[in-house]
Amino acid sequence: MDDGRVKAFRMLKPSCVELSQVALRYKVNKTTAKDLLKPLEHLADVLQTVHRSLDAKLADYVFFPLSQLFGESKELPPRVLERSLSCLRFLILHGWRHSISSEVGKQLLILLAFLAGGSSTDPKPEQVDEDVALNAFDCTTALFKSSVASSLGSHGTIKSENIPLLGHAVAVILEGIANASPTRVRLAASRTLNTLIDNLDDDEALENFFPGIVSTLTKVLSAGARTKTPYKLLEACIRLLDQIFHKIVTDDRWHQPVLTSEHPKRAKSEKGRSWVEATSGQVKQALSSIVPLRYHDRLEVQDALFLFCNSVLTNCRRTLANCTALMLETLAILSNTSTAAASSQRLHQVQQLLASDAGLLDVLKESTYGWAQSLPRIITSNDETKRTKILHQLSSAFRLLFAQNVDLKSLNDLTASNLHSSIALAIEASTSRTISAVNGSADAGQMLQSVAPSKDLLTFAPVIFDFTSQGSMPVL
Repeated sequence: MDDGRVKAFRMLKPSCVELSQVALRYKVNKTTAKDLLKPLEHLADVLQTVHRSLDAKLADYVFFPLSQLFGESKELPPRVLERSLSCLRFLILHGWRHSISSEVGKQLLILLAFLAGGSSTDPKPEQVDEDVALNAFDCTTALFKSSVASSLGSHGTIKSENIPLLGHAVAVILEGIANASPTRVRLAASRTLNTLIDNLDDDEALENFFPGIVSTLTKVLSAGARTKTPYKLLEACIRLLDQIFHKIVTDDRWHQPVLTSEHPKRAKSEKGRSWVEATSGQVKQALSSIVPLRYHDRLEVQDALFLFCNSVLTNCRRTLANCTALMLETLAILSNTSTAAASSQRLHQVQQLLASDAGLLDVLKESTYGWAQSLPRIITSNDETKRTKILHQLSSAFRLLFAQNVDLKSLNDLTASNLHSSIALAIEASTSRTISAVNGSADAGQMLQSVAPSKDLLTFAPVIFDFTSQGSMPVL
């Protein structure tokens, strides 16, 4: 034992002994929970001082009195649990590091899942203290960083008996992302999931969790298109989708011609193809519900969605071929924003994508024809938001197609004709409404009364859009 470890042990021993004694007295009701805080605070201070000298054996030594407290976790007040979890996180990061045994890792995962969200038989306890949940998720993040996720098996493959344990941990994390309060706890849970996906080497195990993860993230993101979900959470969830798509549904993984030593994880098989076919349909439904976020007012959300759509087209083109039009349309719309710098950068990336694949140009032209054909129906509707969006979509698509030197004559003619028809119909409908209003409003005597000149007489109601919309209308 070197001098640093000897010194660290001598400093830690009094705090550990004191905490152990107080924990034992608490267990037999001879002291109060309040008395536990003082030795816990002292232990936390010492750990900060000696963290450079910590190793796995010292971490085992310090964990012993902490384990006594965790054994009474149902009875302990939140403040004691919070401080205990802070000490545990310190041990994981600076003591055990990457040498936590599989058995200890499993026990810690069970404990932390319980503290963050409940037991496997009761995944929704009546109430979880937010600070305890936050610290439990932070500890779980540290645990996954220490490669505990991969250590639940051998050679990067999770043992079948450990799948339910990891599955419960994933369920608690997803519950935290979807339903925890406040936002900081949801963000902590999202960081935990990010670390798990990064550090789980068994792609087939992650494949089992893929539907549940995508479903939960979609639930948060689709709600974010309708409600005031915090933008940081939306950004985090989009990046999580991108992360798990990159691991599970990329073309490199599912469309390798043969199994090679460089890619030993998955051979091309009937089972694999059927899984992809079933999954791609569900994925398209999920993506359809989150693309309304392309109109979100936060640049961070737009950027995350742009990168995600670009990644799907670049890395999952064959696997998620049914999502190509949806992703490309979203990129086109996001490339035409009110922020000049963001718009220029995104436009350049989409142009590069289109230049590299002529098939994508055909997809964009087909989408643009569809938008042009829908003009009369949407322009004459009562939904001003839809009217604004369709013109923005057409403006974005024309801008991209023109840059690629696409022949736009037929598309121009169709758009001009439908736009002319739409405006004529809108004016006709507006005139009919005005005549009806006049006919039913007043008698002839009142209508013939002289009216003093007023600037109000020069103010005309908008035929198609509100003034607020016209001010920000894209030019076709």
